[in-house]
Amino acid sequence: MFCERCGYRIKSEEDYCRWCGGAVGMPVLAAERGRYSSFAGEASLPGTRSFFEGLFTASGRINRRSLLFLTLGSFFVSIALAFLDTALGTYDADTGLGFLSVTFALASIWIAFAAYIKRLHDFEMGGWWVLLLFIPIVNLLWFLVLFLKGGTPGSNSYGQQPAPGFAL
Repeated sequence: MFCERCGYRIKSEEDYCRWCGGAVGMPVLAAERGRYSSFAGEASLPGTRSFFEGLFTASGRINRRSLLFLTLGSFFVSIALAFLDTALGTYDADTGLGFLSVTFALASIWIAFAAYIKRLHDFEMGGWWVLLLFIPIVNLLWFLVLFLKGGTPGSNSYGQQPAPGFAL
């Protein structure tokens, strides 16, 4: 069961949504629907969740295109920050690290895992399966699964089917 106000998955015994606080079973105004979206339901609608909130949240589902854009975007930002580190003098040639690059890399770790978990949710798998990425050789095959396998059509226990295109 999903909250009509935000789309968050609710257990049948709960009276209130843990995400938005809305009462279960109460009528929702059209203007209020999706206001507090948790990406479990209305992830791709404009204004339902901020872009940065979507980056750091592991709930809901994303499609293959969104994962690809996040990966490519992260790659290009990393390159730009490496050049910026060199230009600003924050790059240390001895360690091969720059302040901006390292800061972004640390933030990217959580963003990547949140995206992988949401991608696993898209084909009805729990987030714990992301731990297979730590096993050598298996991780290469697992990345292929994440990028090539289609999602579950329609709704599943993690939310509604993501809209085509790029949406967190």
